[in-house]
Amino acid sequence: MARITANPLLLLAMAMVQVQLALATVVSIRDEPAFKAMRECARDCLVWNGSIDLIGELGCVYPYQNECLCRPDLASAASKHLSTCGSAYCTVGPASVDISTAIGLYNSYCVANGFDVTAVAAVAPKTTLATQINQENSPTHTASTGQQLGNNQPATTGQSSGSPTPGSSGTTSGLSTGAMIGIIASVSSVVIGLLGLAVKIYFGRKNAKRDQRQQNKLDD
Repeated sequence: MARITANPLLLLAMAMVQVQLALATVVSIRDEPAFKAMRECARDCLVWNGSIDLIGELGCVYPYQNECLCRPDLASAASKHLSTCGSAYCTVGPASVDISTAIGLYNSYCVANGFDVTAVAAVAPKTTLATQINQENSPTHTASTGQQLGNNQPATTGQSSGSPTPGSSGTTSGLSTGAMIGIIASVSSVVIGLLGLAVKIYFGRKNAKRDQRQQNKLDD
């Protein structure tokens, strides 16, 4: 019976194909240029940062596969996680840009790997302090505020002539400098007097004890 010998080159080629197929299914979204350009807060919400990343939220296990990350039936869960996580952690500036970038990268990556996934922003991004200040300083907000003041009560441009102002002549917001100096001087005088009395009592007792010892020697 003839023995069939496998071609080493054929075996090597088959092994390389298997390796390439295995690598094609492993999550590699971190290698995407868009991922590297994202802020750290958005990247942490997407992949590989412990308990807050999308990989862990979807329940994927190592080695992480595209079949888990890009499951179409998990797109709504991915939308909710990326929206809420980005809103919670991207607190410097408006989080809407980071949320849109993360969701856009998730969609494009999954589609490029053969998965029909469409995730959208699930919640309104949290209003940050910087966004709130910008809104309050906007012309629209200023105009509406002025209109409300005009409807309810006249807006005051300054203080009335009869009301005193802190720092003006004849009025103060607290104790004057002279009063503070007087109080400090009085307290200092009391403290110095008490110290002098204590010193006098101390040396008086000391002298009395010395005189008593001398008297005892004379009596002996």
